[in-house]
Amino acid sequence: MTYASGHLHLWRRGTADRLTATNDQAYSGPGYTLTLNAPAGPRPSGFTLDLARAPGLLYAHVDQADTTRLETS
Repeated sequence: MTYASGHLHLWRRGTADRLTATNDQAYSGPGYTLTLNAPAGPRPSGFTLDLARAPGLLYAHVDQADTTRLETS
């Protein structure tokens, strides 16, 4: 996931989907919705991805050394 120029993008299989805001914490993409656990910004601490075939996938921010990434739990 990236946040640049005021837009949120979710990267899947090397391709970025530009998400459409439905409110200050929820976004929609092709076949899914994404809900941030806090309003959008440069470093969200996690989100829930709801796919039609797999709802409720929770991703949380993990710091390891100087690397920032989001992992599923």
